[in-house]
Amino acid sequence: MMNNINYKVIFKGLNERNNLDLILTFRKINSIKKITVPHYVVSELKNIQKKNSIIHIFENIDNVFAIGSDTQALNYLDYYVVLYTLKKGRKKEGFLIAGEKKEGDLDILGIWPFNIYESEFSKEEILDIFNQLINNPDNYNNICLITS
Repeated sequence: MMNNINYKVIFKGLNERNNLDLILTFRKINSIKKITVPHYVVSELKNIQKKNSIIHIFENIDNVFAIGSDTQALNYLDYYVVLYTLKKGRKKEGFLIAGEKKEGDLDILGIWPFNIYESEFSKEEILDIFNQLINNPDNYNNICLITS
């Protein structure tokens, strides 16, 4: 089934005019059930960054909104973009995740690049990706965590 909801993430620029150029679009994750990851994935990436220079963390998300059919206003407290480049094949991928509270599970909202992901994801597949990021960061050229 084709998914018609996208999420636009607007990043902070040096001025309002620059913001229009700093946008990344994520496709809503194609899954029957809502997929969540534990909140500790964010703190683990922050801890690993202290020891590993391939992990970059910075606060730069200005706004996130949904576009497409059946969209509703987003009501999350925190947004995170996780982008990474695998060493093998130099494949670049990423996720948009969000939390309603300071603690608790984070919802997987979208995936990037969305044009290659039309198949359905399972929670296990997503958790495996995040476990690989945390437990095997050396398998990546870089890992970037961008926060709101």
